[in-house]
Amino acid sequence: MQCMVIEYARAVMNMPGANSTEMDPKAEHNIIDLMEEQKHITNMGASMRLGAYDCVLKKGSLAYKAYGKSKVSERHRHRYELNNEYKNQLEVAGMKCTGVNPPDTGLVEVVEVPALRGTLVRSSILSIIVLLSRPTRCSSALCRPRRHTGTKRRNKPLIKERFIVATTRQLHKKMDKNTVIGLLLITGIIIAFSIYNRPSREQLEKQRSMRDSTALVEAQRARLEAEKKSAEIDSGSSSLDQGSNVGDFFSAASATSSVQPALTDTSSIARDEAITADSLLTAGSLSSSSISSQADEQPVMLENEHIRLLLNPRGGSIYSLQLKDFLQYTEDSLYLFEGDEARFNLDLFNRNSVRLSTEDVLFTPIRSADGRSVTMRLQQTPQQYIDFVYTLPAGEYMMDFDIRVAGMKTGLHPESLTNFRINWEQKNTTAGERSPI
Repeated sequence: MQCMVIEYARAVMNMPGANSTEMDPKAEHNIIDLMEEQKHITNMGASMRLGAYDCVLKKGSLAYKAYGKSKVSERHRHRYELNNEYKNQLEVAGMKCTGVNPPDTGLVEVVEVPALRGTLVRSSILSIIVLLSRPTRCSSALCRPRRHTGTKRRNKPLIKERFIVATTRQLHKKMDKNTVIGLLLITGIIIAFSIYNRPSREQLEKQRSMRDSTALVEAQRARLEAEKKSAEIDSGSSSLDQGSNVGDFFSAASATSSVQPALTDTSSIARDEAITADSLLTAGSLSSSSISSQADEQPVMLENEHIRLLLNPRGGSIYSLQLKDFLQYTEDSLYLFEGDEARFNLDLFNRNSVRLSTEDVLFTPIRSADGRSVTMRLQQTPQQYIDFVYTLPAGEYMMDFDIRVAGMKTGLHPESLTNFRINWEQKNTTAGERSPI
């Protein structure tokens, strides 16, 4: 349509300077110009007038006869449009604007002169390449050859464009045929490729044998790993049984006549600890017989204004830690950890390399008179014991923790004399795994 309008303006309207600003930005008559909404676009990527747009056709026009209706929708892909400043001049000169976009834009979509139609729409393509739009299919009806009387019969097209459009129908048929042939060829190639690359029976048997061998190796590896883990568990449990034997552990010091009352640098601290224990018993917390022979597995509470601790006699560790001043988003109490989410264990070795693991040993709780501390005691005799002392000062978030070993100064392994092996792990609630602290 653009070339048709430019040529018509030059030849009929006597405008030799008529041109499109796409080819000549300084054209004297910019009869084809950039659309207004395109003039402010700097990024040209995917910014054309794309897709389907409505077009209103004048009744009686060639386009109306081709479509058979006054309102159509066709695809577009352009930036330049007929300059509406020249629309009236074109119609006065004989070129009719028979297809216009609805009043929101007023863009000219179709122009016609007698027996000639020009359009901006992509009328040869709809959704797939073999499906032509209605005006292209119908245009061939306008190009039927004329018969003339006389000795010779000849075909005379009305104009050159009609001759070009007349070939569309044959092209349509040819495209359909080529499409079918192409699909058949592609299908044949795929089938042939599948048959050619299909493995033979020997190859299938070999692949199956490899899969079976791999599965057998994996099964054997899994069995060996399971046996290894089972052996580790058995050895660990036997070591734990040996280490959990409190009597065997304390016996290393019992055979020594010069047993010191506590594992400290001075004996005065041990005596103070013994006096403290006696004073706690005198306060009425527990009797001496209950300390040595009986133990309650009920958690023991230790709290102040800000936090609340539950101490587990099994292992003498912290069972749960609650922050009183804070709540979860569900309005429930906020616990830093609770139950099996935390694990605490102290490993000690005596001079005979007997291991004591406190994780599964039952401790006896001893409360202080002021209620600010709890001592979890693992006692063999009144002179031999291990204390975990938890102290929670008033108004504090920090807790003091002390470990005291009495009656084992000469019985502990040299390494345990200088270093305590403490295992403290907390479970990651998201990953479900424990990580050391």
